[in-house]
Amino acid sequence: FAPLPPASIAIRIAPDPIRPLSSFIQHHGSQDDDAWPGPARLAEADWGDWRLRAGRWDRPSPEGDPGESGFPGPKAGDKDAPIITLMNIPKVGGPHGAWDLIKGSEGYDSLLNGLKEATRSIATVSDYFCIACNTLHKNQSEIEKFLAEEKIDCKFVSIVDSVSQHCEKNKITSLVVMGSKMTTDVKETSPYAPLSESVELPVLSEELRDRQQKALEMIKAKGAENKEVQEYFQATLDSFDATNVLLGCTEFPLMKVKTEKVLIDPTQLLADRLLALSWGYSDGNLPENC
Repeated sequence: FAPLPPASIAIRIAPDPIRPLSSFIQHHGSQDDDAWPGPARLAEADWGDWRLRAGRWDRPSPEGDPGESGFPGPKAGDKDAPIITLMNIPKVGGPHGAWDLIKGSEGYDSLLNGLKEATRSIATVSDYFCIACNTLHKNQSEIEKFLAEEKIDCKFVSIVDSVSQHCEKNKITSLVVMGSKMTTDVKETSPYAPLSESVELPVLSEELRDRQQKALEMIKAKGAENKEVQEYFQATLDSFDATNVLLGCTEFPLMKVKTEKVLIDPTQLLADRLLALSWGYSDGNLPENC
């Protein structure tokens, strides 16, 4: 789930199949992958020492009953993990802004077509997918519309929805959004603008938004370990007052900072939600003991 500049449609998660399932079955059974119809079309099927029940994988106990942890749970090992596919599409890579994310802009049609092509491709090998870029979620509604029109069963898991779920669960009422120039425009162009219906999103000064844009460009160019970059980002974080801060750019969580502010990593929230869904937790929440 790490950022993959130029980031794009990125994650395929869950033990759904087509060809990629063959590697999973080789570890846990010897069934022919050509016969595999996928979890969405099976209520129950036995595969080696695994059993699929209503879309969730259970390892039977010695007595033959399904394990308690579901598929396969927090205590599972490496071979119990869901199949994950990373797809990097340079065509939809950043940086992004008003020049390609606003309808009618010069690069909008090309970017949207690239997103649709990537969505169609990754949907053939996944149950769930996400985009490892905050700013690209400006097109969330277009992606969801495309999935519905094409009757694609694969589910899009949104980083914005993951943050909204986190705020509701933790009773967060105010949140400063850091990120690109577009992402920090919380009244207009930010993909996080809809959060303002339930969470206060303070408006940052133009100067501070410019600093954040420069910071992410510096991280891309020089790396998160660069001393100049670290000092610049630390100074930017220190330059405003806030209790809760959303690190709304996939580069920002890479930075090591000292602060009393509560830093929220939306990429981690998204990864947790995908993992929960792959383990069969339909509400997208991992158990408290994870």
